[in-house]
Amino acid sequence: VALARPVAGMFIKTNLLRMAIAFLMAAALVRAIVYVVSRLTRTPALVAFERTLLVMVWSAMLLYVTGYWVEVVDLLESVVIPVGKQRISLLNIVTSSFWVLLCIVASLWIGGMMETRLLASKAMDASLRAVLSRLLRALLLMAGVLVGFSTVGLDLTALSVFGGALGVGLGLGLQRIASNYISG
Repeated sequence: VALARPVAGMFIKTNLLRMAIAFLMAAALVRAIVYVVSRLTRTPALVAFERTLLVMVWSAMLLYVTGYWVEVVDLLESVVIPVGKQRISLLNIVTSSFWVLLCIVASLWIGGMMETRLLASKAMDASLRAVLSRLLRALLLMAGVLVGFSTVGLDLTALSVFGGALGVGLGLGLQRIASNYISG
């Protein structure tokens, strides 16, 4: 359609082809996202996720093509939620959620690829491969969340207290598991 538009533009007006290109690009974006998500997990909810994503992306494209996109963005910026000393707009929440989810999906995708390669390896014991693959996936998920938070501008030093408490809890849990393993 993009290649045919300049040729057809010599003979007719191509405004509808411009809209068709926008909607086809939106459909391609949805298909790419659904493909990545389907590589992560295969659930029946994937069809509902694809339809919801398609409606969201096509609605955004429709708003963009009709010219209402700027008004919707202004409306989202005007809705402000006070959080402590800061005021956060609804647009900031939506864009931050998008970037955090994108980082999480990317880390899960990379973790899935690495897990597949690790589990296919015959050099290690099967239980060691399973433990390493789950540990790798958890570390990549944590890295994805941290990268997503830093991308949207959240201060990661506030998470240091949570990280310390999590480390103490994991240490105590592992200590008990190790003592049960040794005594068993």
